[in-house]
Amino acid sequence: MKGIFKIAVYSLFVLLSACDSEEAFDCVKKPGDIETKVITEFPEFNDLVIHDDISLQIIEDESEYFELTYGKNLISKINFKLENDSLLLTNDNFCSWARDYQKPLLKWHTNKESIYINSQTTGEIFNTDTLRKNLQIHTREISNEIELFVSNNATVLSSSSISNFHISGNSNSMKIFSYFSDSRFELGNFEVNHISVLQRGFNDIIVHAKDSLIGSIENAGRVLYYGNPGVKMVVQNGGKLIKLEE
Repeated sequence: MKGIFKIAVYSLFVLLSACDSEEAFDCVKKPGDIETKVITEFPEFNDLVIHDDISLQIIEDESEYFELTYGKNLISKINFKLENDSLLLTNDNFCSWARDYQKPLLKWHTNKESIYINSQTTGEIFNTDTLRKNLQIHTREISNEIELFVSNNATVLSSSSISNFHISGNSNSMKIFSYFSDSRFELGNFEVNHISVLQRGFNDIIVHAKDSLIGSIENAGRVLYYGNPGVKMVVQNGGKLIKLEE
């Protein structure tokens, strides 16, 4: 009996040791020590498409490259793929729910004139320094947090998901599209001269418009606004347009 017990303990030890390697089966694989890879070779692309659970930090820089931070046993299955003009980033590790670990973090250093992001990730999208490039973000079929500080000429935000947008700073123009989603747009600290809104969602869009606010509310969601802009909004189907006091 003791011999069987010793064999069982030894087998368990071998199994746990094997889990702490890149070759282990995904569902029992430990993340390993956190490491960072600098990626400088990749095809030219127009927009970045983020999948799965990858977090994205946007950094304006003089050159274009990526820094990827993740567990050393898992990082090899973070893959880049060019599809048309889009660079797709995926986490091809299985059983993410089975382990407690930090999400993969991609730092995108970019010198592009305009930033286009298609978000299909549960990871955060954020920055630490001011973004001055024109910005376009579309989220779909996921729930994540987007928190940015922006000072640019034009911004476009669209959602068919339940993501939450928190953006501050200023812009000359902004377009917002909420397509039958439950996304919340917290943009009261984002001062914009001209704002166009298509509200087909169910949650709130909160903006700060200086010169003009135009568009339509076509569902039960609300548009709430700060400022004293010229307003031309069509409101129907139970939606509401509400002026907020500063």
